[in-house]
Amino acid sequence: MKSFSDFLKRLSGEVTLTNEPGEILDAARNGDLRRVKQLVEQGANINFQSPDGATALMGGAVQGHAAVVEFLLAHGADVNILTRQRYSALFGASGKGNSKIVRMLIQRGAELNAAEQLGITPVMLAAFYGHIEALELLLKAGANTSLVDADGYSALMLAATKNQTEAVRLLKQYGAGS
Repeated sequence: MKSFSDFLKRLSGEVTLTNEPGEILDAARNGDLRRVKQLVEQGANINFQSPDGATALMGGAVQGHAAVVEFLLAHGADVNILTRQRYSALFGASGKGNSKIVRMLIQRGAELNAAEQLGITPVMLAAFYGHIEALELLLKAGANTSLVDADGYSALMLAATKNQTEAVRLLKQYGAGS
């Protein structure tokens, strides 16, 4: 009967769940703001990195959980931690077009031109996928449009290969290709 009573306490929030090192990452990826807050209150490492280097901030950013990202930033999450492949939270948010999160990360000092291991930057991702609002935020913040990836492609070239006409127009407006 003890296990059933523990189950009921857990459902009602009376029992504190374990605070395993990676639990904050899982909670952030799942958008579980209540659990993220609880883990931070219990002393979880807000900048914990999984074996591949992912953090809770990255998980929340990629999945589009703006409230989780906002909470993590307010509690000291490092916006410029990179994974082993050199992905950042800004990289993930830009690639998914999560413009609200892109804005938050830029405001907190995210490195605009941090390139992953193949030289791809957040502005290249936003341009390639046609995420215009995220792209414009990056460009307004001063992202470099002249950088090229390992294959020699710039953000403008990547946007053009995917027929992202609005992205091409916007990049040119900000001086790309000139």
